[in-house]
Amino acid sequence: MDAHPDTVLAGRYRLLATLGAGGMGTVWRASDELLDREVAVKLFAPASGHSGDEARRRTEMHLLAGTAHPAVVALFDAQLEGDPAYLVMELVDGEDLATRLTRGPVPPAQTRGIGLAMAAALESLARRGAVHRDVKPSNILLPGEGSALPAKLADFGIARLADDAGLTTAGTTIGTAAYLSPEQVAGREPTPKADVYSLGLVLLECLTGERAFPGTVSETAAARLVREPTVPPELGADWQGLLTAMCRMDPDERIDAREALARLGRMRAASAAPAPATTPATVPVASASDATGPTARLPVVAGAGMAAGAAAAEPTAPVDAGVADAPPARRTRRGILITAVAVVAAVIVAAIAIALSLPQPHRTPAPPALTGSSSASPSITDGEATGRTNAPGRIGSAPPAGPTAAPIAPSVAPTGTPGPGGGTPTPAPSGTSTAAADPGTGGTTP
Repeated sequence: MDAHPDTVLAGRYRLLATLGAGGMGTVWRASDELLDREVAVKLFAPASGHSGDEARRRTEMHLLAGTAHPAVVALFDAQLEGDPAYLVMELVDGEDLATRLTRGPVPPAQTRGIGLAMAAALESLARRGAVHRDVKPSNILLPGEGSALPAKLADFGIARLADDAGLTTAGTTIGTAAYLSPEQVAGREPTPKADVYSLGLVLLECLTGERAFPGTVSETAAARLVREPTVPPELGADWQGLLTAMCRMDPDERIDAREALARLGRMRAASAAPAPATTPATVPVASASDATGPTARLPVVAGAGMAAGAAAAEPTAPVDAGVADAPPARRTRRGILITAVAVVAAVIVAAIAIALSLPQPHRTPAPPALTGSSSASPSITDGEATGRTNAPGRIGSAPPAGPTAAPIAPSVAPTGTPGPGGGTPTPAPSGTSTAAADPGTGGTTP
């Protein structure tokens, strides 16, 4: 059948434009007019009469139909009898990895995401004992924004077809041999680990932007029989260890898809963990015990809080893991707030300490006045015995005019309690007034 745009298959699939072509057929963008959606239709080339053609078509159909994995392109419909024979598959609207690589290396985080999706797809195939046989950039599709996965594996290709990988197949695409495993080059039956080797070469090319085995088909095929690919040390220990393990020449020494998936998962978890602060910042904090002394410089620990008030100069303590994992913007705002509170608290503490350290004004009490009354007695003011009484209502004022009181007779007993051993008397407590008794009259001394 001579297919062209607007050709309708089975009364529902209208061909729109070609997406790719190879030795086994052509892939078209098409519209499913029954379900009102776009699909990819793979039209097989007319049968050559070789018994292997029919077997390969059925193998491809069963492999796609039996692999229900989100990282594998889904099969919707198939028609292998009659002319034309075709498969109807999920259309991934986006570029393939080969097109992306023409713009240079892929960032490590994106490469890791592609590796996780592809390793999961290969692990799913391996559980069924299936081998993709043609893992290469043109068979890895990159969906647009909004997709749940960063990549999908196209079994036998949308833009490139599966059997193009064979070195002796007519219509071989230039460069396909660059991703074959050593056992495929040697003509041995490949196992699922052959796909792991091919994926390792794809990820290495993503990171470096260059093929591990450049050259012609014969040169690149022969190279992998004598050496393993070189993994640059600047990619880091994790990538170097992973890619080396994926690209061992001996399949028995090579890791499988499950192990590759686990290692990529650990790398993703390690990259998501918050990095510790490498350059400690310092915050000047005034000492509460010596406001005029040097400031203390305390390291600010990432994810830590600082107490206000008297504890402002204490080292900070780490917060719980939930806060430590808060978004960077939230941690920044919280850090600014904590620093502001600490500085305000330090200023308040310093101001109080300075105020307390200033000298207090000295007040010299005025000599108390004695009244002319014979009943007056010495008074005790501010904890000191004055020997005079203050006039009522005129505490600390000058003595009023009038006759002066007679001096206290030497026979008056000192106010207070005699000290130990008959020494100097101890003054009476502040705020009390004590009258000395006259030993001769039993009254009070004038």
